[in-house]
Amino acid sequence: MKILIPFNHYAQLFPHKNTALYRALRESIVEGRLESGSKLPSSRELAEVYGISRGLVMQVYEMLMSEGYIEGKPGKGTFVAYRSDQAAGTGSSSDEPLLLSAWGRLLMEPGGGGARRREEGSGASAGNKEDSREQEYGGAERRPGGVPAGYAEASGVEPAEASGVKAADAGTARRTAALASPPGRADETRSRSAASWSADPHTPAGPGSVVFELSGTDSSAFPRQAWNRCLHEQVRSAAFLESPLRDPQGDYSLRSAIALHLRRSRSIDADPDCVAIVNGSMQAIALTMQLLVGPGDEVVVESPGYSGAVRAAAAAGGVPVDAPVDGQGIIPQPWNARLLFVTPGRQFPTGAVLPLKRRQELLRWAKERGAVIIEDDYDTEFRYAGRPLEPLKALDREGRVLFVGTFSRTMYAGLRLGYAVLPPSLVEPFRRAKQHYEPLTTGMMEQRALAAFMNSGAYERHLRRMQRVYGEKAALLRSGLTALDPAFEWMPSEAGLHIFGWWKGGAEAYRRFAAECAERGVFWRDAGQHVRCGGRPAACFGFGHLSREEIGRGIAVMTEVLRETFL
Repeated sequence: MKILIPFNHYAQLFPHKNTALYRALRESIVEGRLESGSKLPSSRELAEVYGISRGLVMQVYEMLMSEGYIEGKPGKGTFVAYRSDQAAGTGSSSDEPLLLSAWGRLLMEPGGGGARRREEGSGASAGNKEDSREQEYGGAERRPGGVPAGYAEASGVEPAEASGVKAADAGTARRTAALASPPGRADETRSRSAASWSADPHTPAGPGSVVFELSGTDSSAFPRQAWNRCLHEQVRSAAFLESPLRDPQGDYSLRSAIALHLRRSRSIDADPDCVAIVNGSMQAIALTMQLLVGPGDEVVVESPGYSGAVRAAAAAGGVPVDAPVDGQGIIPQPWNARLLFVTPGRQFPTGAVLPLKRRQELLRWAKERGAVIIEDDYDTEFRYAGRPLEPLKALDREGRVLFVGTFSRTMYAGLRLGYAVLPPSLVEPFRRAKQHYEPLTTGMMEQRALAAFMNSGAYERHLRRMQRVYGEKAALLRSGLTALDPAFEWMPSEAGLHIFGWWKGGAEAYRRFAAECAERGVFWRDAGQHVRCGGRPAACFGFGHLSREEIGRGIAVMTEVLRETFL
């Protein structure tokens, strides 16, 4: 049996034949060119047609089987198992307008004057919220274990919000507060001093301490010379000074470079015109919430999950709805919600990867409900095992997914650049919202330098190198943490820069263990803050910034404390 797939096209894009064959088959299946139930050629036949080895074809078939695209039937052959209509319909993305919030509709009026009049007197001004997961809380006195007094059980929101208040006056109050402190800077000053560590956050780590923080990256391996060349070229040319008008969507050269990178690495058919540059992914999340969510609207968030999304939903007047997470990520439900925030590539904080079937269910839900999905691609660039599944954005056929990413992990945290790949119908509303708070895009020199860095190939080389560096550290930490198996239930993880574990004992025992480790100079991120409605204690151990010696020393201290105190 012969089939026609765009193998030659993908062979020009990807140097490895297995990748080219995988992409060609997968795209033919997803786009409906190979229909569900169609029989595929045998590995021998396909190898002969395209002049490749049979073993390579078998390897690709095995990957597609593991991901649910095809299935083998003993004695009959290999068949397509995936239906193209499973992913919220077929064909190109729909241009059907999305339902905006009242604020979003006012913003779309000629001149956007309605939105400005609404905010006069509220003290609204432009600002941008940092997207680092280490800055989950704002201020206040802390309870033992790092939970702020006045917060609902590690929720990251005020008690009124945590209780699910739907009253219009509560939503209006939250909205007014959000406008007084616009998307991107809610309680920024307080959050800097109130990071939730395993011990008293106000006690600085002393010399020799080991801090398993989430935001750290390995600066020693950063390609400084290549990056400096790109920056210096921008300084020498001063081209960014010659542009009297600055597009609030960001520099077009960077948007084009991001679109190309996503097409190659994530199978996202991104159009540069649908890409917006933001000051960290949290700005994109907050602006989208404000555009789409009004008072009383339900917003689905993962639990445990990123509390920054919870705060953004509440600030827009929405009501956060907790969606349970298991070992495979979020559990789809028939929610009555306007919007869903999800981290399918690597669930934050547990690290679970959402399987293809659940991704399809989420897309069907969004289509049926007329809802929008914010897909946060946080911490997925560095994968140490397995093949990443396609993002929701790559499977979206209805224009329901907004894909958000950041360079804070792949480059360095101080580079406040992220991006959003928008549905076509949301491009202009998002552009106006960003211009409303930030009339002139910031960091133009850095944007153009990053575009040059990516176009030169230096960015991809950097990612490949760091994948090896971080992979070695991840393996070392994973191996060492087995000594803590009596105390923690570790979540499997094939990517990212932290390891997540559930504490097997009670909350008081966890606090005592954390406090004793802190006394000996070892700190980590208390993951309990990511569970809004209580639950088991948990911890996140970030390792990107640590040396092998520091990782070993930290594990030794924790093992010693566990042995002396609990075993």
